[in-house]
Order: sequence, then structure tokens, then C-alpha cells
Amino acid sequence: GGVVNVITRSGTNVFHGSLFGYWRSPTLGSDWRQLQTPNGLVNTTAEETLDFGVSASGPLVRDRLFLFGAFNPQYSTRTLIAPDDVENYPLRALGEVDQDRRSLSYAAKLTWQATSNHRLDICVFGDPSRGEPGPQRAFALKRPDEKAFSSLRYGGRNEALRYNGVLSASWLLEGVLGHASTFHEEQPNIDETVRADLTVW
Repeated sequence: GGVVNVITRSGTNVFHGSLFGYWRSPTLGSDWRQLQTPNGLVNTTAEETLDFGVSASGPLVRDRLFLFGAFNPQYSTRTLIAPDDVENYPLRALGEVDQDRRSLSYAAKLTWQATSNHRLDICVFGDPSRGEPGPQRAFALKRPDEKAFSSLRYGGRNEALRYNGVLSASWLLEGVLGHASTFHEEQPNIDETVRADLTVW
């Protein structure tokens, strides 16, 4: 097992902010190598990524109450194509099909400096994400029809309450209360049972 301790930035008496962006264009990258195997292989033909964000922090009450917040949307499109054998893999006739996903990461932290010896932090962060209807699982393109296409909802949320106090010259007290939750939901495009022998896929 293990413990992961995430420390978010805190606000100060000075207002600060930041902005960033990253874009990976499919037209600026080299071609993806297309491979074929005896059992058929779903290939990637292109990928596009858009990642940007903003953060801001500052005082709500000078020397006492501070706020920090950040928001980071991420969008990705992976273009897939079924194996090059229309007879055995009919979805090859669709040509290139996009696998679209979106993640909206966020974080917020409120800090109360009650006195020079006592501080309380409340923070929350998460990353609700979704995959648009389509081949969210690559093997869906190896099916004889689009019944294995699906949409996704997934991600997590975390909340934490932290107290730090100096009780005396020789005693310090720190207390943390936290809650974390995750979810993953997949909704098929067609409400029918699909079976597949993955040992030969």
C-alpha cells in the first residue's frame, strides 16, 4: 500500500494568476505506422490534444482568509481504423473513426489563518471526464457492427479539511479529514448483450 499526499497552492496577500495552453496538431506529427497481424489490429492514424488552464489566487480578507483556484480542461481525439480486411471486419468500411474524450480538472483551496499559530485549510479537486459515443474501446472496431460502440463517464472527486496549530513551544497539532470518490460508467450505444472471445483478438 501507499499514501499519496497532495499539497495544493495557497492564496497570499498578493493577487496572482497564470494561464497556459498546449496543442498537439495531427497535421504537424509524422504518420502513424500501420501494422497488421493475423488476428487483425485496430490502428491509430492520427491524434490531437488540446490542454489549457488558468489559475488565480489572492486574499478575501487580508492576512486572514485566502483563496486559490485552478481549472484545466483537456480534450483529446484519437482517430482509429479497423483492420484492413472488410470481409472479416465490416467496420473497415467506416474508414477513420474518432475516439473523443474530455476531462475538466479543477482545484480550489480556502485558507483561514485564524491566528499566527492556527490555520485551517479546506480544499477540493477533481477531474470529471467523458468519452463521446463511439469506439471508446479499440476492439469495438473489430466487431461485425457498431453494437460495441459506447460512451463513458469517469473521474474522481476529493475533499480535505486540514488543521495546523502550534499549541506551545513543544507541542504541534495537525489534523486531516478527507474524502475521495471515483466513478466509471459506460453506456453502450445499443442496449444489447455483446460477447467476444478476447483470447483470439
